[in-house]
Amino acid sequence: MDVTSPSYLPWEGDEDSIKMSRGKVEFYAESYGCSSNTFDFQVILGILAEQGFRRVSDVDDAKLVILNTCGVKKATEDRMLSRIRRLSETGKPLIVSGCLPKIALDKIVKAAPDFAAVLDPYSVERIAEAADAAVKGSRGLVYFSDKVPDGKLLKGRVRSNPFVDVIQVSEGCLGSCSYCCTRFARGRLHSYPLNLILREVARSVREGVLEVRLSSQDLGAYGLDIGAGLPELLRGIAGIPGEFKVRLGMLNPQHALRISEELAYMLGHPRFFKFIHIPVQSGSDKILNDMRRPYTRADFIELVRRLRRKVPEITVATDVIVGFPTETEEDFRDTISLIREVNPDIVHVSKYHHRPGTYASKAWEELEPRIVSERARVISEICREASLRSNLRLVGREVNAYILEVGSKGGLVGRTDNYKKVVLEGGSCKIRLGSNVRLKIVDANSRYLTANLIKVPGVVSNIPLRGGL
Repeated sequence: MDVTSPSYLPWEGDEDSIKMSRGKVEFYAESYGCSSNTFDFQVILGILAEQGFRRVSDVDDAKLVILNTCGVKKATEDRMLSRIRRLSETGKPLIVSGCLPKIALDKIVKAAPDFAAVLDPYSVERIAEAADAAVKGSRGLVYFSDKVPDGKLLKGRVRSNPFVDVIQVSEGCLGSCSYCCTRFARGRLHSYPLNLILREVARSVREGVLEVRLSSQDLGAYGLDIGAGLPELLRGIAGIPGEFKVRLGMLNPQHALRISEELAYMLGHPRFFKFIHIPVQSGSDKILNDMRRPYTRADFIELVRRLRRKVPEITVATDVIVGFPTETEEDFRDTISLIREVNPDIVHVSKYHHRPGTYASKAWEELEPRIVSERARVISEICREASLRSNLRLVGREVNAYILEVGSKGGLVGRTDNYKKVVLEGGSCKIRLGSNVRLKIVDANSRYLTANLIKVPGVVSNIPLRGGL
């Protein structure tokens, strides 16, 4: 197969007859990456379930294996390729989806020469076709498309948590960041029609979802390609009846600043978690320019100031990249000083590595790994301290929280109104998932709050909800 010339494979045969003849084909599936990948994976699982496939928890029991991949960082890519090799060694037909196929198809082929199929994010609707072909013995199939399918939003989805739904509002972005390869997989901005998004949110709420996560590569750019905007979408969601809250996905600073007044107003509305994720990436204007990020340090500071003035309890999350090829010690100190000045509640720290096809990978040499690692260590500790200070401020306070999941150690985990993660210390046996509880914060670390149960003001379940704001 010539991997530089992807195949555009037509669907052949009647879907219903193929479904009836297939029977129950067992498949094993794993998914990694951002909320957009989570949405795509929900769609994949929904399509396969509707078409008669059955998911199993042990790869040994499967006739087919699916790996939904992420490729945003080199470390992530390395983990994905390791999983591809391991799953390929099972001898089961392997389908690889997600962002990695368009970012590093050549590496997938090398890791699993006998792969059954690869699908890019715009081709997930063809998963049943690919799965059926794989089970019948086809190998080396490539399903790539440059056209965003609006129908993907309307597909039935299988959620890992019945109380939480991820809804994709747009694909791609308007940026041209010099370090980013995700845009090669997700493309330019394509916003889904507002009425379709509102319909999906309403459907999720009727099905008992209590937390809706709006996902995109840049939520702040939503609608700029279709004559709409994020404030209009949020106002529409606020008007949907039912008991639920909404968490906004990532917004790049330039777009968040442009709509900051409307954004602050909506984040103060009880329908929305008081939470925002705005990746600054660097505190140096020189590095931001080299990264092709169209805002300044001062813009980010002003944006956070505006949001905190209107929504004092807001949780601010951000991202920083250390070790960009042109980053000097002075640039690095600028990022440290920005973190100390803004005191974000959550900071995701990434080490820079070249990504295939990006401008930065062609224009500059990487810094020495020891320098990048040391900078990551230093700033991670500063960010950990900032997160700890933010969480300790809540100790002794009473808060409301929805209990929506069971933690890895078996305890109950909830989210406060400002999306702080809270773990119950006592009284958990009295609570069902989906409960809206009153808690007292008794301790905190940099990652989560610890709380005792005060009372359970409301218990809900995955039954259709009615009512209004």
